[in-house]
Amino acid sequence: MKREYKVLSKLCDQFRLAPRSFLYCDDDSIIGAPFQIMERRHGLVIRDQVPAPFDDNPTMNRRIGDMLVDALADLHLVDREQAGLAELGRPEGFVKRQLDGWSTRWQAASHEHNPQMTNLIDWLTNHRVESKYESLIHNDYKLDNVLVATNDPGQAVAILDWDMCTGGDPLSDLGYLLNQWCQADDDPGWIEMAAMPTQASGFATRREAVERYANRTGFDVSNINWYYAFACMKFAVIIQQIFIRYHRGQTRDERFAKFDDRARQAVAKGLSIVANVH
Repeated sequence: MKREYKVLSKLCDQFRLAPRSFLYCDDDSIIGAPFQIMERRHGLVIRDQVPAPFDDNPTMNRRIGDMLVDALADLHLVDREQAGLAELGRPEGFVKRQLDGWSTRWQAASHEHNPQMTNLIDWLTNHRVESKYESLIHNDYKLDNVLVATNDPGQAVAILDWDMCTGGDPLSDLGYLLNQWCQADDDPGWIEMAAMPTQASGFATRREAVERYANRTGFDVSNINWYYAFACMKFAVIIQQIFIRYHRGQTRDERFAKFDDRARQAVAKGLSIVANVH
């Protein structure tokens, strides 16, 4: 929460989709926990389907997808120094730290040997990219973290959940978004795992989304599949971390009983991506 306050108390002046945070208080005696006071914005959150009466509308779906890409691109174009956030994070060495950190988390959360994950991590390590750009990154950017206008879902009102925002490689945000961006011809398992309805008619393809982002930012996205595959690996680790708590009896929530299968599926998805990298 303190990080979110630090970001939103400054970013709002440079980026209209960042709600303003007015106050952070760490005095537990007031409400029993640290808290912040934020600007309230009104809108809709879209998750697994576009709500009526806007559903089954390919033209609206295209607008929603384009809005999602444009908002991310605009965030990445914010001047960190002008926003007063130049000291946030450590962009230098960002990719290596991320890959090393998530690989370590996998080892801590795995309950059995997974040769496919070993292969994916080896590929990501051997083909590790060097960051060309530094920007503010959201670190959890997807459709259900964007508030859209109630009368026009193609218009963004705010971006939410800034608690992991940092300075880093902007293409990691784009790769993360691509992992949630499914298409109608994707493996059904991919669509089931995704948190966005982009397989519906009208939404841009992943290729079109990447091209739109590149045109808006001017960034070189030729290595985007590395970031896409890394996002699959990271997602697999997150799912495995949830499963291992169930496996060890730390939670009894039966929803998590098959999360190891979902983690394996995410790894397989990552391998299918790198198989097409030339």
